[in-house]
Amino acid sequence: MIVFIRQVGAHLAQWRDRAWARILLLAGRRPRDKEYALAFVEGDELPAALPDGFLVVAREDGELWSAGMICPCGCGRQLEVMLLDNVKPRWSLSVDRLGLPTLHPSVWARDGCRSHFWLVGGKVRWCRDLEEDGQPQRRSSRRRRFGI
Repeated sequence: MIVFIRQVGAHLAQWRDRAWARILLLAGRRPRDKEYALAFVEGDELPAALPDGFLVVAREDGELWSAGMICPCGCGRQLEVMLLDNVKPRWSLSVDRLGLPTLHPSVWARDGCRSHFWLVGGKVRWCRDLEEDGQPQRRSSRRRRFGI
């Protein structure tokens, strides 16, 4: 019975955190920038449950297959990007001298929470918000020219 109560309490805490993140998104604010460490697993698949705060990379025989992480917006969604050379779309992973990951190009969840960000040096850098149709905001030539 005590184990069941702890599990329910953990689920309620996750629900509360996700609800708060959605409230922040609706208000036009992003949650605090998160930092991600790097972790490797052997094999061609990511684990079913990814740890929060880690970019988990699946590799087999030294070849990088894919990378996965929990969405930094707080929605709890698992994001996966492919690192293989012969697939499209594909991302490249680099690791700095401190062991912090960088993904290129940006990661964009086109459905659900619609998060769009860069992972650079283990830190999340949010992209500009999107218009209602999911396309990047368009700026007039004058605004582009003067950086407004």
